[in-house]
Amino acid sequence: MKMTHSLRGRLLWFLLAAITIAAVAQATIAYRTALHDADQIFDYHMQQMALSLRSGTPLSNDEARARMEAESSASGNDDMVVQMWSPDGVQMFHSVSRARLPQRAVLGFSNVRANGTTYRVFSIQTSNQTVQVAQDLAVRRNMAGNLALRTLGPIAVMMPILMLVVWWVVSGSLQPVARVRSQVAARQADDLSPVSDTGLPDEVRPLVQELNLLFGRVKTAFEAQQHFVADA
Repeated sequence: MKMTHSLRGRLLWFLLAAITIAAVAQATIAYRTALHDADQIFDYHMQQMALSLRSGTPLSNDEARARMEAESSASGNDDMVVQMWSPDGVQMFHSVSRARLPQRAVLGFSNVRANGTTYRVFSIQTSNQTVQVAQDLAVRRNMAGNLALRTLGPIAVMMPILMLVVWWVVSGSLQPVARVRSQVAARQADDLSPVSDTGLPDEVRPLVQELNLLFGRVKTAFEAQQHFVADA
């Protein structure tokens, strides 16, 4: 991409690019933060559900389903998959779900790839049964995406406003430079009066002052030449 030689164009390009990069970075940070928080919340609820299903005696299907529904209602999670096995590996319970997880359980938290997706799994074992609670990680990603969108909503609204403010400030700051250019362009060839430096930025004022000194030297030389011709 060819970089523009316009100071105004460069300032606008860099500032607007910085705003865009900052917005993208904020979106990434918001999504990762929301995903981390969602992981912690859902892991806690999975652990609590598994602990609530743990019992010193094997639970029947009706008892396990009642406890699972009570825990799901309390935590607001109805997308959990629950499996229970007896000590000899016979499945005693499987929650109503189309998801079919492998018939194995790694104690504690783990990620299991099954059915074309990845599940977050928590398993706990007692002397009478093994309880496994699982959740599709896509649920967490969707929740994190929704939370990130809510966070970025105000930023998305403010971005165009901020860009307009940047454009207005840069254009207004360079307006005195455009005024000096117009003054010089409108001059006659013999007009060597000083150019006004009122309102010019500190970076541009020395250039105009040197230009005025040049005009002064040219005017002095021109007047000396006129005196010489008149004397001759």
